[in-house]
Amino acid sequence: MMKKILVDSLPKLKKMIRRLKRLATESDITRRAFAVDTETFVPGDRKKLKNDALIIDRGRIMFISISIGGLCWGIPLDTYNPVFLKTSVVMARLVPIMADKRIRKVMHHANYDVNMFMNHGVYFRNIYCTLIAGHCWNENLPNSLKERCVLIGMRLKRTSSVDFTDMAALVAYACDDAIATWKLYCAYEEGRTTDRFGDMKLTGVRREFFDELEMPLLPHVIRMERRGLKIDRKKLAEIDNKILTEMEVIAAKLYVKNGEPFNLRSRPQIAEFLFDKLGLESKKQTPTGKPCVDKFSLAQMLDESKYVRLLDKYNKLESQRRFTGPKKGLHLYCDDSGRIHCTFSQTAARTNRSSCSNPNLQQMPSKTDTHGIRTCFVPAKGNCFIVSDKDQLELRLMAIWSRDKMLLRAYKRGISVHLQTGALCGLLPKHAARMDLTKEQKDALKQEKGYYISKNANFGLQYEGTGFTLWRQLLLEGIVSTPEDCEEIKHKYFTIYEGVPRFREWLYDRCRKKGYIVDICGRPYVIPNIDSTHDSLRRRAERQCINTTIQASGASVVKFAMLAAFRNKKLRELGYELLLQIHDELIFEGPEKNREKAMPIIKKIMEARPPRMIFKDIPIELTASVASGPNWKEAKG
Repeated sequence: MMKKILVDSLPKLKKMIRRLKRLATESDITRRAFAVDTETFVPGDRKKLKNDALIIDRGRIMFISISIGGLCWGIPLDTYNPVFLKTSVVMARLVPIMADKRIRKVMHHANYDVNMFMNHGVYFRNIYCTLIAGHCWNENLPNSLKERCVLIGMRLKRTSSVDFTDMAALVAYACDDAIATWKLYCAYEEGRTTDRFGDMKLTGVRREFFDELEMPLLPHVIRMERRGLKIDRKKLAEIDNKILTEMEVIAAKLYVKNGEPFNLRSRPQIAEFLFDKLGLESKKQTPTGKPCVDKFSLAQMLDESKYVRLLDKYNKLESQRRFTGPKKGLHLYCDDSGRIHCTFSQTAARTNRSSCSNPNLQQMPSKTDTHGIRTCFVPAKGNCFIVSDKDQLELRLMAIWSRDKMLLRAYKRGISVHLQTGALCGLLPKHAARMDLTKEQKDALKQEKGYYISKNANFGLQYEGTGFTLWRQLLLEGIVSTPEDCEEIKHKYFTIYEGVPRFREWLYDRCRKKGYIVDICGRPYVIPNIDSTHDSLRRRAERQCINTTIQASGASVVKFAMLAAFRNKKLRELGYELLLQIHDELIFEGPEKNREKAMPIIKKIMEARPPRMIFKDIPIELTASVASGPNWKEAKG
């Protein structure tokens, strides 16, 4: 049973600090640690005391809980109530403890807690994140503290059920979070047996990835969050006005045809307009038997009426306005200096891909960005952006894994895989697969419909895609085809790239025998239901098997490149820092005068072979492109 102590006086604070300092002399390195958790708020809005501060640089701490062994201290601050200890006094006492590299600071959501402490001038060394440790131990389980602590026999209260004005309730709630974090830490470090998942001790290859990649990367990810990206708010507002004007013009045309205004976000009203007013035929029915107007149904009707095309354009403009509009626009995330501070997660996906939120820049429209929203991301005065992107990383990884002769042939000879696929599948002229094409000839071929079909085939069919899923994807790209034609393309595709389906079958058999797959760096991933007798569960597991192998391989390659970029001394001396990671793309900012020196260093980092690769030799290189510019769009090219 944990003893909870309320630290509401200076003598109690001093006693706690003395106990924490003694941890540095512990002989057992595992016990040379303590768990810490925070409760935070956004100053100026006391009504939101129950909500976490969503904006990294504005959050402040009102309660700290620290747990070791059988003790847990709860420290309310004067930001919560003026009668308690001054925040400045508490933070001054904690500074040397948090900076002591001999003592581990254990947190469940280290990104958030470290950022909150940094807002008070407290900096950390030797961080241990149980959120990341848990993900490395078992990537298939929920990562939240409340769900993970069930494995160690604890039940935590929901934040919404806690009265933050009741000190006793707050102490119990906050201390329980720190206690759960400490117990999870002990389980991952010392072991704890669970009924369903065995020993929780983090060992073997999973432990190596935790120590060599994930935890070394964490402090740099936190630095990315704090630095942020600058937004040209004036230009963003101008783009929003242009988008809004276009939407109003389109809406007016639709209203005139309908005879009266209607809600363009209401599916029943859109269905009434399309099928009653225009007399179009429904392509699909909802489960209740009503005409369906989802994006796939609308895509099938694009050639039937100009008003369907207007609706489609309106929807695409609305998706852009999610990043420019007054309710969800990027400007709402800006600090006083005009920078947005995204939250990056190393554990959001089973495939180990990093994610970006608040705002989610990974969802920014690319093909449908007709107004150049990315031009609003600008460097500081005198700086420029350098953008480096892995060239068709997942296709190259598929070529390495499958050793397919035709994929390897294209990459070794410098032929565009998309042009080769188009030529061999009869979607483009046969000369499209030649090595001696000029840039002008390639550019002309890339404008043809067959190029877009072959591009979607390359990226979709390798992941257990079907002719039907290819057809649906083409519809969203505005390319009219039929499921039968796409099924024929699939048949031709796997006749040409016969190594891909052969590799998939080998992978499924191997996974059934071992119960897991590994990525290209040897990191294991458990695939549930791979040997299920239930057809739908087994097929889903097989799709997860191939997806995880390729996507997790890409995630590991990119993470190792990020770590190498952060550690590169020359790049730091030139003043370049990594600002953002979006899938296979890294965005750096630094002085314009050092651009020419920095670009080859970044290219070398991105193209370097990652450590721990399971293949002794790889038949093709993982190349990367590097470009620079005065904003994100122009730098990306």
